[in-house]
Amino acid sequence: MVTRSILRPVLRPVTRAVSDTIRGFNPRSLFASGEQGIWLDPSDFSTLFQDAAGTTPVTAVGQPVGLALDKRLGLAVGAERVSGGNFEGGLIGTRTELAGSVSTWALNTSSPISGTQDGKLTITTPSASGPGIAFQTDTAVIGRFYRVTFDYKVLSGSPILAQVAVHGGTYTQNRTLSGSGTITIVGLASSANSSFAVYFGNAAGSVQIDNVSCKHIAGNHAYQTTGASRPTLQQDSNGLYYLSFDGTDDGMATPSIDFTGTDKVTVWAGVRKNSDAAIGFIAELSANAATNTGAFYLIAPGTAGAASYGFNSRGTASAQVLQAGYVSPHTAVLTCKGEISTDTSIIRVNRAESSAASDQGTGNYGNYPLYIGRRGGTTVPLNGRIYQLIVRGAASNAGQIAAGEAWCNGKTRAY
Repeated sequence: MVTRSILRPVLRPVTRAVSDTIRGFNPRSLFASGEQGIWLDPSDFSTLFQDAAGTTPVTAVGQPVGLALDKRLGLAVGAERVSGGNFEGGLIGTRTELAGSVSTWALNTSSPISGTQDGKLTITTPSASGPGIAFQTDTAVIGRFYRVTFDYKVLSGSPILAQVAVHGGTYTQNRTLSGSGTITIVGLASSANSSFAVYFGNAAGSVQIDNVSCKHIAGNHAYQTTGASRPTLQQDSNGLYYLSFDGTDDGMATPSIDFTGTDKVTVWAGVRKNSDAAIGFIAELSANAATNTGAFYLIAPGTAGAASYGFNSRGTASAQVLQAGYVSPHTAVLTCKGEISTDTSIIRVNRAESSAASDQGTGNYGNYPLYIGRRGGTTVPLNGRIYQLIVRGAASNAGQIAAGEAWCNGKTRAY
């Protein structure tokens, strides 16, 4: 079995050609000075995966999206974090043998390692509870995604089950090994453990592994671990791609994004709201931006039963701005600007602007997850579409506002 890599922009032909430049503007330029934020682009298939681990690419409309990569930093990977992942020179680097169930990771007293063969590490597996091996890495950073890959060859006992845990993190990925190939998984570090582990079992036999790698994938990627709650990729009558949120339980979230260095934010979104019956959350920093200090949200409609859009910016106090007159179903390019210190709360709907000057209190924005399509991942679901989403932790000038709107409109065709 060969599992495709998560970095398809550079490691495989892209499913469809996607230009990141329209009229000389590339959204990545909004982050050229290190601004915090996120850029999600559903039109770029190479950034979309059906599962939260990034192992099954999205290749066609109608498929679920469990992971959408943040394009803000260009999908760059960091330096190698594994010590001793290549065995051409024998058993090098730090390793720890493990045994017992995957939940206990008890230390093994009899090594499952039988040495190297053809320059590869050979592990012997029993019929049920199998051994494992942990590879030493640098300390993981909580909230970051890591890409783990390793080559394998089953020598006997096929199929063999491999379970991969990344830094004690959110995902334990099951892979059935048969024949030979490469395993690629993505894990979200939820603790600062200094290793990842591969556990082998389910069939008596032996397996070789080599070229073990663990690298950080830069960006604030959005994911959904629950299969039934994943939005789907769809295409409209203009041939444009979007994430479809069902208004029931679909939603995604990022790890915490650290906006604590700024009290300014700009949000661009290409959206379509299907109904005005109930409020739906397009994006929200924190699980409840109406009460959490240093948060913001963008909603459609702005009020249940009203033909509107809304934006809220909050320091220690909230300032919500609504713009009415847009009856569902309605497609829009939305631009929102928040600035806590100047009490700025602005929403632009297809370039028409409304503002509120309510006191926002003090402070900067916070370090929270960004929830997409649902408040806190649990309530107030969006019934609609997201064609583009760009969040920039900085004030944006008139030229940047116009360029961002033109970009989103090119992907949405709202006007």
